[in-house]
Amino acid sequence: MAFDPVIASITLTGSALSALATSCVLVCFIVFRENHRTFRHSLVLGLTIADFLNATNNTVSGIIYIRDHELYDSPACEFNGWLGQLSVQATDFSILAISVATLLIVTRQARLSTFSTKRTVLICLSVWLMPLITSTTALAMGEMDPVSGNWCWISRDRTDLRYGLTHGWRFAIVATTIGIYSYVWWYLARHFKSMAAISDPVSSSSRKARFGPSALRSRSRSYVDMESTNDQEDDHELIETNNQARADPFHSSKPTPGAKPGEMRNVSETQSSQPTVASNQLRDRSNQNLRDVRRMLILNGYPMLYVLLWIPGIVNRIMEASGSTASRPLAILQTSTQFVGFANAITYGINGTWRPNK
Repeated sequence: MAFDPVIASITLTGSALSALATSCVLVCFIVFRENHRTFRHSLVLGLTIADFLNATNNTVSGIIYIRDHELYDSPACEFNGWLGQLSVQATDFSILAISVATLLIVTRQARLSTFSTKRTVLICLSVWLMPLITSTTALAMGEMDPVSGNWCWISRDRTDLRYGLTHGWRFAIVATTIGIYSYVWWYLARHFKSMAAISDPVSSSSRKARFGPSALRSRSRSYVDMESTNDQEDDHELIETNNQARADPFHSSKPTPGAKPGEMRNVSETQSSQPTVASNQLRDRSNQNLRDVRRMLILNGYPMLYVLLWIPGIVNRIMEASGSTASRPLAILQTSTQFVGFANAITYGINGTWRPNK
């Protein structure tokens, strides 16, 4: 394709905005590193690094492309193609990792508290394994050339490599991500009513019936079913322990031999107030759980925006595979892929500053 100043300019604008925005996010990770040590933040950090590398790489080559109206076959071009393939596919797999982690946490197959530092590092590094293999393979085969656009990449004559090393993986990741989040939303919708019932206030007349030992144990199990991505999960275990203690027949209200009548009354009053205290704790914890779920759903913005911004590019790839030539309007729409890093940075900002019901 001949040099198109409109497409090249929009593409460069997207790359530059993404590079600037993701660099700001990386600065935030450095400044607020004490608050960014969770497994969830580690996944976002990996995604941000991939976005930053890809956007910066495309910005540099885009400036040269607009200046010279073409890119030249050279070692710099080969490096540009290698880094571009590595970083863009690392973004793909980072999105997949976030999607799978969200699915496991929502369905109670894993908890954030179970992810040790070692396990977190291994998972984050594994995201880069396949991108490193595919980018190095194309580079070793000598197939990194200038292509129609702002960067160098796999030669246009090697469609098999493009689909085998990049497009095929991306199609699979997009389809998997859509499937995962369709299930996640269905799962949350199915459990929302039970969560709302737990968090609703209750009248004092019905408190005993609804928050007796057996009822509390039942509701505690429902609460565990919807354990969110928040890292502070120890409070629930305390409530669970209190519930079990009240249900234990050995913790009855029988007076201790030799106890005075006044002491017996104090023990009875204390034990009778325990269900009310535990119910208030459980209800407060449930409200916190709802806020944590909302934060988790904001994390879902990364995969959703990724899929949305890649739709024009995927349509273009399908048209190319069918032998059709992409129209100029579609080529312009395809520049949306360069705004992925910018969109992810905005999502990070919303996720980091929104504190519902502080």
